[in-house]
Amino acid sequence: MKTVNISRSISRGFFLRKQILIGSIALFSVGAAEAQWSVEPLLKAGIEKDDNATLSIRTDDVKNGTGVLLDASARIEYKSSLTNFFVAPRVLSRSYSDNPEIDADDVFLESVYLRYTKSGTFRVRMDYEDQAILNAERAETDFDIDNPDDIPDDDAGVIGFQGQREKWRIRPQWNYRFNESSSMVLSAMYLDASYDNQQQLLLNDFSDIRFAASYNRALSDRSTGTIMLNSRKYEVADRSSETTGLGFMAGVSRSLSPTTTAKVMLGMEDTDSGLVDNDPGFVANVSLRRRLQTVNILAQYRRAISASGSGRLSSRESLNLNLSRRFNEKISAGLGVRAYQTTSLDDSVRIDERNYLQLRSQFIWNFTPSLAAEVDYRFTFQKRSALNESSNSNQVTLWFVYRPNSVDRRFGENLNF
Repeated sequence: MKTVNISRSISRGFFLRKQILIGSIALFSVGAAEAQWSVEPLLKAGIEKDDNATLSIRTDDVKNGTGVLLDASARIEYKSSLTNFFVAPRVLSRSYSDNPEIDADDVFLESVYLRYTKSGTFRVRMDYEDQAILNAERAETDFDIDNPDDIPDDDAGVIGFQGQREKWRIRPQWNYRFNESSSMVLSAMYLDASYDNQQQLLLNDFSDIRFAASYNRALSDRSTGTIMLNSRKYEVADRSSETTGLGFMAGVSRSLSPTTTAKVMLGMEDTDSGLVDNDPGFVANVSLRRRLQTVNILAQYRRAISASGSGRLSSRESLNLNLSRRFNEKISAGLGVRAYQTTSLDDSVRIDERNYLQLRSQFIWNFTPSLAAEVDYRFTFQKRSALNESSNSNQVTLWFVYRPNSVDRRFGENLNF
């Protein structure tokens, strides 16, 4: 197997898109300041050592070395009695002097809008990524995630190959309360992924649209029952056929304590591609969330029908474990595990089918309220079913972090985003 290399120079169109995005963000930041919104910039510079940056299964094709990383981001936020809103642009650059073919310049944009009404809330979350598949498809533990449902469940790349991927994810949600004991939630999710020309033989541009409606009923002071119906339409570029799906889930969420919540949702989803008759698939979402003043714990098991860059939907079974703790005003740490297995719905072996495991540890030392050092270690393992081969990597990153307006959101105020 030959690994496809990215050209070190970014294409003119890709560069132009970045400049437009960054310029728009800068203009928006000025407007935000004039409107007295809070702006929290974050600057990071780091050194990274990776013994298999592309997770190659070939020992003669391993890309290892030391890289210099620059990470610049900002969180622009507005809060009022009825509205919470933030937008967080981010640019990440990686430069490896000994392996310039794995250099990468990535752009991210995250935004959440939350509006309170007399009878409920309206929420829109938007995520944008334009990044190298080299790093993008590594499912990493995110210690800042507060809602388990915000963890992505799609397979939009192929580990072991290089190239550029652009991805949009937009998720509006409307929560309406009928009375003190019952409510309704209407939600949608639009996902769009596209790839550069170097990956066209392996991956397909696709879009995935999902709709869901759920009814919630209080069973007791601490328990709530939920019934949810959902539908989807999955389309692949340059193909006339599309895959549709219908499903349902039912379950219960329970407040075990003022700081701990558990949820169990089970169901089925049936998909129809018009070409292959797939059996209905079992889906599940089981999570435990505990949030204290100095400790955050998140555990989730999920089984879902996942959108995929292979041109077909797949079954994805995943496990996510996060533990983060602040020991004192200067020291905090985190441990995380992300594991998943993808299989085809029609029992055929495809290029995106794999077993994946990542273990992550993080240690943060705050020298001052604005200056900190952060050490990250990641062990990543994958086994690709199509080749019956496995690979792993060890990655260590040392960051120096400058945050003028220091806010640790893992232990700060819950903004209910």
